[in-house]
Amino acid sequence: MASSLLTRLFAVAGQFFFERPSKSLDYDAHMNALRDSGELLVAQMRNARDDQSNRAVIGHIIGIEHWAQARLRELLGAAPFREEYDAYKPPAHHTVSELAEIMMQTRQQTCAMVAHLATDRIALSQRVTHNQFGPLSAGGWLVYIRTHGILESKKLHK
Repeated sequence: MASSLLTRLFAVAGQFFFERPSKSLDYDAHMNALRDSGELLVAQMRNARDDQSNRAVIGHIIGIEHWAQARLRELLGAAPFREEYDAYKPPAHHTVSELAEIMMQTRQQTCAMVAHLATDRIALSQRVTHNQFGPLSAGGWLVYIRTHGILESKKLHK
């Protein structure tokens, strides 16, 4: 019973935090927002102290974004999956500076995927399941990627 309630709460949260903000955006707007937030993220990472805590936060941000990219590939014909994001995190041996570069490359990959989705005319309303938030539209996923990175980056310290 509690699990069912929690599932419904996450679904409502997904609608409120990701779907609603995505409704007024087209692919160009998503691309611009992802580029801008990516530049901000990388700048914050480059200014962060090189310690284990910051490495863990940045690794988490990168892992979630790689995982979300894999989910979005389902819209391009990849097989659906339900695994967690852990396998998508970069190796723990990277410095904060190296992780900032990986984040920059990761966001460039996300933007390339957005361009591919737009070129293939994948409707922003098409859905792919998120482990916690349930079915999210392509637009909802793009807002999720952006929002997740920005929120998590607040944990970084100089």
